[in-house]
Amino acid sequence: MELLVTTSRASYPANPLSNRVAEAVRRGIALAASAWMLAFTLPAAEHIVPRTSLQNAISESQAASRADRAELLRLLETAPARKALASAGVEFQQVKQAVAALDDQTAAHLADRAREVNRDFAAGALSNEMLTYIVIALATAVIVIIAVS
Repeated sequence: MELLVTTSRASYPANPLSNRVAEAVRRGIALAASAWMLAFTLPAAEHIVPRTSLQNAISESQAASRADRAELLRLLETAPARKALASAGVEFQQVKQAVAALDDQTAAHLADRAREVNRDFAAGALSNEMLTYIVIALATAVIVIIAVS
């Protein structure tokens, strides 16, 4: 058994415009394929900011945030501060949770104030009564800021 395959080609008159369009399409496809292949063979470009710099900045920010919250708690955990909180009817655990919920900017601002209070108290510039008022005001501010947020 013999299979014969014949094809017939219709002959059309040559059209210079269709030849140019076909050539442009072929070149476009070739260019796109070349660009696609090139994209997978070139190494990835370095970002404007290296990843390690970003990671270091995030780590430093987190460390500063933890230090600020620790400074606030250090002041509020002192015996005079706990006594002041108890006399005002404020539970330390409530204040501790509020400190943990502060945003970084507010925590930094309050930590600066806490550092000043610690320095002044250590230098003898504040009496126990003044420290009591400051601690109550600070704890109230922390709770109010969290309640408003």
